[in-house]
Amino acid sequence: MNLRGQLEPVQRTEEYKEGLKSKIEEIERLLETNQAADEAIDAFNNLTGRSYDDDYFRHYWRSISIQEFVDEACNPYPVKVSDIQTNELIELVRRIQDVDTYGSDTRFYLEVLMANTNMPGVSDLIFYEDLTPAEIVEEILRYKPIVL
Repeated sequence: MNLRGQLEPVQRTEEYKEGLKSKIEEIERLLETNQAADEAIDAFNNLTGRSYDDDYFRHYWRSISIQEFVDEACNPYPVKVSDIQTNELIELVRRIQDVDTYGSDTRFYLEVLMANTNMPGVSDLIFYEDLTPAEIVEEILRYKPIVL
């Protein structure tokens, strides 16, 4: 199934990705040598549409590789799609589960799913429960947040 454009990751050239990787490495060097990195981080954020801070650059390697950081930075934060359809949510879950096919885009699809649903811990349903994409979406849509 095809997803509408705003639910798909931005396709970037290898040259663009290499440029991001160089910028990440430069910011890391600045931080490691206690030099000012605020301008470089601001420029990186303006380029990527993200909001990284110096703490993220200092510690990302604890949970993701530099290539995964580059892949994440290639896409701006996902937006909430007001008229997202159930079949689109099912396709997002299917793509998240199909890491072999979608690889580095899996993280983006998870961000899109989280931006378009209210259920906390949605990734637990995907990665730790033995459910089909349709069953996962059924659980997500059934969830009602507690209003205080």
